[in-house]
Amino acid sequence: MKFQQEIYNLRHDMKHLLLLKESNNQELIEDLLTTYSAKIDQLPFSYNTSSKILNYVLKIKKEEALLHNIDFTVTTNIVDTIHIEDIDLYLLLMNLLDNAIENIGGNRQIKITISTTSNSLIIKSINSTSPTLPSMIQDIPSKKKEDGHGLGLKTMRNIAEKYKGSIVIAQKQNEFIVDIELKNP
Repeated sequence: MKFQQEIYNLRHDMKHLLLLKESNNQELIEDLLTTYSAKIDQLPFSYNTSSKILNYVLKIKKEEALLHNIDFTVTTNIVDTIHIEDIDLYLLLMNLLDNAIENIGGNRQIKITISTTSNSLIIKSINSTSPTLPSMIQDIPSKKKEDGHGLGLKTMRNIAEKYKGSIVIAQKQNEFIVDIELKNP
């Protein structure tokens, strides 16, 4: 339980980095990143990619999915260095996986594929949905009542734009599909 609580505390704290990023207080941001990096180094991961942030997000989201009885499958093929800023990768994946978990339906499955090419990071997410769920292609409405929620797709689109990439969203019968490509800067 202590380990689980520490993971959720880190997740919560990392969300606040988005607000700090807008403040442009580089010294405070660097201090927090150093602290978080040390904490992340102490956590055992079930994923072992070249990216600590990727490992961290996949680990906590897998645990969250398991708590909700969701089958969470990740396939990675990362042969090149991920050239995306850690905060952007964190925000992109957290929003993507938060939306998938929050809007799960049907057979309760989430499948994530993450790969790199010589010039891109490619992420594909497929989660099962209920056929009665309204189309989420526009903006996924957050069910959470806290401030700062409901901006997930907008954040993801902004990150894709920043890296001259694309985000393609589709809903087919019982699946919600998100394809993301981010170009190396």
